[in-house]
Amino acid sequence: MALRNPVGKVVIYVDSPDIDADLKQTEALGGKTIHPKSEIANMGWFGIFEDPTGNQIALYTSMNPE
Repeated sequence: MALRNPVGKVVIYVDSPDIDADLKQTEALGGKTIHPKSEIANMGWFGIFEDPTGNQIALYTSMNPE
């Protein structure tokens, strides 16, 4: 799945205790999932959504929270 991120577009990462629940809530509020929850080997998980105005925001959960 190719991610759409044109040159100059900023994607911020936000800590999420439950990426799946956050993506589900995003869709309920009119956003859409751009990239479903996926593992980053030995680091954690991420997912990306787009809000109704077109901003892309990434969610991140660490495998080793401190």
